Amino acid sequence: MDRYDECALVQHVKRLNIDHERNRARERHHEIITKARQITSNSTSEPTSMAPAIFQIWKQGSKAEKTKSLQGKAAEEHRRRNRTKVIDANRDGLVTAEDANQFGIFNNTFASVISLSTEMRKCESIIDGSENEFTSSSSEVVDSGVNLLILTQVKEIQQKMLDASTPEESLRFLKMLRSLACRQEDLPIASMLAAETPKTLYTVLPQSKEHAHEVAWILSNLAAGTSEQTRLLLDTGAGEVLENLALEERNIAIAAIWGLANIAGDSATMRDKILNSKILRNVLDILQDILSKCPTSPDDEAQYHTDFLFNVRCQEKPSTFTSVVSLKEQLTTLAWFILNLCRGNPSPQLKAVLPTAYALVDMLDKLWQIKPAHSICVDAAWALSFLSRDPNALQFLIELNAMDISRAIIQATQQSDPLFQPIFQFFNNFSVGPSEVTIEMLNDDILDLLISCASSEIGWVSRDALWCLSNIAASDSDHVHALIDKCCHTVVTELINKGSLSDKQLNEALYILGNMIETGLPTDADIVAALVRENGFTLPS
Repeated sequence: MDRYDECALVQHVKRLNIDHERNRARERHHEIITKARQITSNSTSEPTSMAPAIFQIWKQGSKAEKTKSLQGKAAEEHRRRNRTKVIDANRDGLVTAEDANQFGIFNNTFASVISLSTEMRKCESIIDGSENEFTSSSSEVVDSGVNLLILTQVKEIQQKMLDASTPEESLRFLKMLRSLACRQEDLPIASMLAAETPKTLYTVLPQSKEHAHEVAWILSNLAAGTSEQTRLLLDTGAGEVLENLALEERNIAIAAIWGLANIAGDSATMRDKILNSKILRNVLDILQDILSKCPTSPDDEAQYHTDFLFNVRCQEKPSTFTSVVSLKEQLTTLAWFILNLCRGNPSPQLKAVLPTAYALVDMLDKLWQIKPAHSICVDAAWALSFLSRDPNALQFLIELNAMDISRAIIQATQQSDPLFQPIFQFFNNFSVGPSEVTIEMLNDDILDLLISCASSEIGWVSRDALWCLSNIAASDSDHVHALIDKCCHTVVTELINKGSLSDKQLNEALYILGNMIETGLPTDADIVAALVRENGFTLPS
């Protein structure tokens, strides 16, 4: 047998093994679907007999699948990270188990707990020929990402919700849909859009305030998908529904505002529409109400600040809901919302977004020292950084005391802290402003910070600090003299001679020296020029 025949035989055997494995996977795939349908059928006809099994499933799953509500932790390079709110599976798992027992619905939460869904997807990956990762292209999961098992399940729940004889009964099914929409992994957005869930939600929306809250929550999570999914969601009228809900009472508004934040981060058109509506004014009023109650005395105990953030009673009037959103969650949502209004391509009009500056500065001033509010401050700092990119906003931000507050924050923040980068970029944005603005940066603390950061071992920190110093050196002779007094030229020379700078860092370092020579008074310029000649530097033209 020659080598070609031997290779062909090996490939043939491999193909037989693969075909055999696929056939077994197809059989198991069919068994899983049959089993899931049988459970659903049994639970509908004999709900009482299903109670022990369902509650046992919930009991097994509650420990392994316990999750917490995700907070928006936005940064410039990952706009939509952690954009989906998820439920506490331990709490809502029990609620769903009770619902399933009473109404005969087998929820996908339990399917995943007993590994039916996971095993089915593994079979699908084998059938499709991909053994190393799960795919969505089998007979039960179509190319669009729609899982037919979940799709069937969603449609059944929706039909039972529409057929419910009382608002209380329909609310139970609505909560089941919300539970599905809050899965922490593998969100069924495509499946729920295919099931026309948004249109079904609009039907039950008017039944009660709590219906409105659940609808807002579900729509908000459906708005956390891809750009195409968000477009499909908006085509159903979800944007207008969320806009109206955002003007309702506090708990409903907060749930809707999260969804609008997701949409604004994905669509500049929707962002601008929101900016020109009453929603922003409502958001700023809510923020003012919350921050006005925030303790500001430095003598207050840290626990008091924490209790404030998790206090659920600081509202204008008592809520009728059994579940009330904490102030921390409210602030998280509002900060994420404002952040997504302040950025995007193209940038928003300054006139429309500038009113958020008051709230952002106030938020940072009152919350940055409160540890549980750290992620809130990160979002607020990024929003402020985006605002400061417009030179026309700089003087206004100075008048709001944003510079002093940012200086206090950055002096107490480690370079590795997520809060450091947006505050540092805030200072960088000021460095490109006119001299009457950048004069604010001649404060000893800021110059010391920038010169120190120029030597940072963190690449982007050193690069941005050098860039900022080169802008200051290009401002006027007073700025150059302040840099001379701080021995900036000496520090930069030592950095260059050290030989550890990247090309971009080296370029900025040489620009600092060149700008100091070009902009400074003759006496200052001569000092720097002599240092350049002595070290044989070639300055950029």
